[in-house]
Amino acid sequence: MLTIHRTHVIFTNSLTSKKKKMKTLKILMVVSLVIGIFSCKKDSPLDEIIGTWKASKVIFSNCTDPMDNRTLTFSNGCYNDAIQELKICLEAVFKSDNTYSSKTTLTKGSDVSTVIETGTYTITSSNLSVCPQGEPCTDNPYTLSSKTINIKQTDKDAGCTNDLTYVKS
Repeated sequence: MLTIHRTHVIFTNSLTSKKKKMKTLKILMVVSLVIGIFSCKKDSPLDEIIGTWKASKVIFSNCTDPMDNRTLTFSNGCYNDAIQELKICLEAVFKSDNTYSSKTTLTKGSDVSTVIETGTYTITSSNLSVCPQGEPCTDNPYTLSSKTINIKQTDKDAGCTNDLTYVKS
């Protein structure tokens, strides 16, 4: 009987020891999970905007001349109008040093013109301020995801509200 009792005590101690180890292991897993969740760094808007962006859609609305209201849909950064023999390509590059460049290429028939703008930018959670070299800065509300940026602008010359959508390439 003493042997059975001893075996029972050893077996019970062994189970208790395993339960303690499992409980400790579970606690460590939960702590690791919590630390992992809270230590993950969310990308800031500055981190997310860095890269090359190509136009995917431009909406002109609320224009002084209603004939100017329109939507242009772009493919790989370019809008094509075969009837008017017109091609417009828009690309923007944002760098980590808060500089940017934008390239607009307009092709009408066989005539091609390219305008490259450079400058600096600042970005907050809701505003993209763009400062072209030698010109005043403009503040633009925006929304940003990892692959899409939507920028709202007011074009005072055309009297339009512009809604520009770019995709990261």
